[in-house]
Amino acid sequence: MPQIDVLFLLHDAGESLSVQRTVASLAGSYRFAALCLGEPAITIFADAPNVTTLAPIDVGITQRIADGTERNATLGASDVSRVLARLGQAGPKLVVAGMAYAMQAQLARAFRYVGSYAVGIDDGIGVEWDPRSPLNRAFFTSEPSAAIDELWVGDAPFAANVSEWLATRPSPSGRPSLSVILTGSGTLGAWRAAADDATQVAATRRRMLCCHGGTWPEGTVMVVYAGGYGGAQYTHALRLFCECVSRLPNIGFVFSPHPGYASSYEAALFRLWGCLGPANLKVVDGAWGGVTTAQLVAASNASLSLGSIAVARHRRAARLRHRLLSQPLDAPRAHPHCSDGLGPGSDRERHIARGGLRGGRRCDGGSWGAVERHGQPDRTVACAASKLI
Repeated sequence: MPQIDVLFLLHDAGESLSVQRTVASLAGSYRFAALCLGEPAITIFADAPNVTTLAPIDVGITQRIADGTERNATLGASDVSRVLARLGQAGPKLVVAGMAYAMQAQLARAFRYVGSYAVGIDDGIGVEWDPRSPLNRAFFTSEPSAAIDELWVGDAPFAANVSEWLATRPSPSGRPSLSVILTGSGTLGAWRAAADDATQVAATRRRMLCCHGGTWPEGTVMVVYAGGYGGAQYTHALRLFCECVSRLPNIGFVFSPHPGYASSYEAALFRLWGCLGPANLKVVDGAWGGVTTAQLVAASNASLSLGSIAVARHRRAARLRHRLLSQPLDAPRAHPHCSDGLGPGSDRERHIARGGLRGGRRCDGGSWGAVERHGQPDRTVACAASKLI
């Protein structure tokens, strides 16, 4: 294995997509490798330029890794040893681990033990941080030390919550306190760029209306469902979505699968439940030619996801749903609301914008002011470069 400057430990879509800009921006200056522990990371990085992409089999991992489930599973000691034997000799100076699976914490800790500087990257926006969750315990509180030296986050309140909790914890033995860095969100930036590209929005909307399973009238209200990973809760949400499709024949629905996944699983369920036959549901597949969920949401009138359906049982979500349904939907909105209400202009974004980061700091060591928020330009690239100088 040739020398590596930066090693990414990836599995989920969010973390994989969020580091792509870093790889592209620093290409030619540093040597990158990505250990993709499963889907959709493997597919997302399959043709990525300027990065050596590795699957579990390439580094000697023999354990079966379940995608999207069993997130608290860890690798056997022999698998960890084989990974270190294969990649440790390449001497990655910086290891950047996604934080979706406990085995990412396990591997980050192992590389940290042999001398790499380990960073955790959490791409969540507008979510509550719980230090008691098994995943967070794996990264922050497992013995003999934390799995990472530094945490990069894209959300100011999230960073503040972590910083405040860490302030109450003793430093790991022999290590300085864990640093929390607000980087901004490359993914959110990509969604905003999709919303601001008026030419692409118009082209995507025309495509949604005229192609792939029928033609809809020009003024059709279109709703995009952003797909998830699977599981009983997801299947239940899909069933509710299917019922909506059948009961609202005058609305055009488009299902977009989770990045890195084919839509065949959901299409089979829709067909079984009888909502794929009606002319008001289109399922994005390979024939759509790489259109992204961000582009579809930007061109639609509303969007749904597992989270927006599952949370509808709560009173606050019910009020939000009532307010959204009472608004006119006769034209595409200027900005997309992310599939769970996190997009530009959403209530939660306004809440995030008001909550400055307390206890965080920039890559250059300065402190964040009260007006700094996740909507600022993505600083992940600068943070990565600062660790490699």
